[in-house]
Amino acid sequence: MDKVSDTIYDMLVRQAKDRPDATAIQSPEGRSLTYRELLIEVHRTAEQLERHGIELHDRVATILHDGVEAAVTFLSVIVAWLKRKVRRL
Repeated sequence: MDKVSDTIYDMLVRQAKDRPDATAIQSPEGRSLTYRELLIEVHRTAEQLERHGIELHDRVATILHDGVEAAVTFLSVIVAWLKRKVRRL
């Protein structure tokens, strides 16, 4: 982490650039994603949230089992929120 103001998204982007093929996350069942794959999935899911009209202060509820999908969804909500926040500045 280079600075205190880095977000989890900033760190993910940096890892995807520096170590794209390294394992980013692995579920207890053995499913894993590299940093590159995780970033692609996060962007894809964040775009879906935006297409469904998520706004800056909207609540997003999810019901997921622990695992890769839960992490992707969590990060996607953050990315969608960050994109909306930046657009409002």
